[in-house]
Amino acid sequence: MQRLVQKEKHVLRLQSELDHLKSSNPVEIRENVSFRRMILLTFLNSTKQDERAKREREKTKWTSVMDEIANLKTQVSFAMALESPLFII
Repeated sequence: MQRLVQKEKHVLRLQSELDHLKSSNPVEIRENVSFRRMILLTFLNSTKQDERAKREREKTKWTSVMDEIANLKTQVSFAMALESPLFII
């Protein structure tokens, strides 16, 4: 969450710098704007990729936890069946 806040602050700084450049020198704006836009889009894309990767890690963790719960339930059921008076050796 902190990384996302830092990235948002960075985006805001880049946008304010871009606004400043637009107002200060309109001749060089076309070159600078396209370059800054490219940097901004790359930055935003990396943020989306980071979020996707984080969601995938969380999904993998939950899957592992659910698998472990299912395994433990099976073990408990088997142990209870062994202790049951209906179980005959």
